[in-house]
Amino acid sequence: MKKTSCLRWGLGIGILAIMLLCIAGVALIYFQRRSVSFNSRPLVLIHAPINHDNVMVGEGIPVHATAREDNGLRRMELWVDDELIAVREAPAGSTINLTLSQSWNPDLPGTHVIVVRAVSSVGVAGQSERARLDYGLC
Repeated sequence: MKKTSCLRWGLGIGILAIMLLCIAGVALIYFQRRSVSFNSRPLVLIHAPINHDNVMVGEGIPVHATAREDNGLRRMELWVDDELIAVREAPAGSTINLTLSQSWNPDLPGTHVIVVRAVSSVGVAGQSERARLDYGLC
């Protein structure tokens, strides 16, 4: 009776150890891929307009932004109020820096939110801080 009991305990502990090793392996792979994804996110900066700029009605608004990613960039996108305004594709080859310069004319006065996104060569997206623009509220 004791040999069977010890064998069952040993088998149970062995199965538990194998399960814990499998869980640890999956967790290691998950966190490693998450780290790679986070570290390959492009850095995106909006240089113009400055956050909370006031612009008169009828004026075009120049948007100037840059993006950088050591492993290369695919494209940059200009979004205003969750609407895609312009896309700049990276030239063929590996481009580390990319600049987007685009003029935008708002349809309505009010506060608009400008966001520039960039996509790295491995498909990971990064975006700028949101810039709020007060158009025609001067």
